[in-house]
Amino acid sequence: MAKNYKLRILHLSDLHERVCLDWMNEERKAKVRSGAASRYRVFGPSFIEILKEIAHEGVIDLVCFTGDIADWALPEEYESARIKVRDIFDAAGISENDFFLVPGNHDVQRKSCDPIAEETRGNAWRKIREYAIDYPERVSDWLTGQKPPLGAKGEWVDQNLQRGNEFWRWVAEDLGLKELHPSKSPHKKLGYQVFWKKQKLPFPLWIIGLDSAWLSGDDNDEGKLYLTGKQIDLLTTDKNGKPLEGYRLVLIHHPITSLADGNEAFRKLSGTVDLLLHGHQHEPNIRTTNDPDYSLRCFASGSLYEGDRGDNWINSFHLITTVLNPEGRPLNYQIQFFGWSPNGHWHRTDTFYKTSRNGLLALDVTNEGKCLPVAKKMRKEIIQKENNVSGDLAGNNIVIGDVLEKNKREVLPKMVRQVRNTVGGDLAGGSVFKNRKND
Repeated sequence: MAKNYKLRILHLSDLHERVCLDWMNEERKAKVRSGAASRYRVFGPSFIEILKEIAHEGVIDLVCFTGDIADWALPEEYESARIKVRDIFDAAGISENDFFLVPGNHDVQRKSCDPIAEETRGNAWRKIREYAIDYPERVSDWLTGQKPPLGAKGEWVDQNLQRGNEFWRWVAEDLGLKELHPSKSPHKKLGYQVFWKKQKLPFPLWIIGLDSAWLSGDDNDEGKLYLTGKQIDLLTTDKNGKPLEGYRLVLIHHPITSLADGNEAFRKLSGTVDLLLHGHQHEPNIRTTNDPDYSLRCFASGSLYEGDRGDNWINSFHLITTVLNPEGRPLNYQIQFFGWSPNGHWHRTDTFYKTSRNGLLALDVTNEGKCLPVAKKMRKEIIQKENNVSGDLAGNNIVIGDVLEKNKREVLPKMVRQVRNTVGGDLAGGSVFKNRKND
């Protein structure tokens, strides 16, 4: 039997770190000070204990953070967040080389103690956004170093991107992750493409960071942000334009359904990535989006700390375990949900999906690339097999073939008939999970 490989990914998002500074108005100062105790409760001993428990159950290979580390993208916020991130490293048993992150809309600086710089940068994003509405392809080309659209000023791009300088400085200098800086990427302005080299695998494993926040500017961004076609093309393909080989994991902050070029993103990403992790919406979501020609699997982790609701919100994160074949093709996913209880502790939770058990949702990836919930009577067998596997990602044989074969022969055909009878045969729609509204 061919060897399969297990990958465990801790997916976190939306920390919204806040600080109190002299130049801020009194309302902001009061909000930060009054929320300090709430924030400590959420990130205190219970959070560290649950991370250590996860690490004790098996090696965590990657920690992925999908945006909004800070709240106002201030250097003082990132300095404060650095302490929490280091605590996560220690509890999860990883190094900074196993940590990948992307900026969110709150990692774009919109407020500062320099009103002149704030106004200059603000004018730049507004003007670029106006051009993007009418000339999205020209703006996409412009960001790769080509000529700006007629009437646009070349300096607008750099003025706009300066709003993210503190985030990227923190990533490259404070965390030491220089290879994640956009200047090192094939695009040169946005995102990154990294070949993860830690483990000895028979296939490449790519981490792709897409920047959906570069044009963020206010609280009315829905449907106005652009990934740009060239960012997707340059970061999800090789130098010849072919899809990358191996397993392709994409990190992004916004769900693609909230982007102005979301339809283009869906078509392109469905053919070049295996799993997309995102943040922004403050509730977990496991979704496979399909149309007759394309399919894209997207997981949202929810928020680590909802900025205004604090410890009264069901803050959340999840652990993703995927089994990959020798070519890097995913065979199945298990998602373990963790939620914050207003009673004051983190725990495994079934709050988000009624089909989960003890917070665990199992998905079998069929030959057609669709996702179905693993049948209840098979879930226990698969979990037992998973728990009996020893070792980490590097070359271990995951012996679950018998279970999956039985699942395909006996259980899935029955499930197909049941689903067709229930929802009128709309199995081709992909996910059988309830679609959840973004917050």
